[in-house]
Amino acid sequence: MWAIYPDALDCGIRPELFWDSTLNEIMDMMESYVRCRARDRKQQISDNFILSKALALNLSTLFNEKAELCNPWDFYPQTFKEDKENYEHQKLEAELADYRDKRRRWADEFNRRRQQGM
Repeated sequence: MWAIYPDALDCGIRPELFWDSTLNEIMDMMESYVRCRARDRKQQISDNFILSKALALNLSTLFNEKAELCNPWDFYPQTFKEDKENYEHQKLEAELADYRDKRRRWADEFNRRRQQGM
């Protein structure tokens, strides 16, 4: 038991819990700790990879005019589903307002020319 005591402490097992637990319980807690650390490390690597990919995609917009900035929902569609819908709605509203403005300017210009020609 003394041999695994330092490792148990490193795994976050409190001394009183260590001494009140059986060897199998201690081993289970230590294995669980290792699994959780591995899962957290994988998530960290995945997040770093996604960050680097997002940076590369966003930097590509400097060289390619047709490229669009990436958004969180490009990488995490379920997590940012509502945000994507809001963004698309706002984008559609802006495009519609722009279209209306262009159409109004065209009509004003058309009317002005028609009045000048009369």
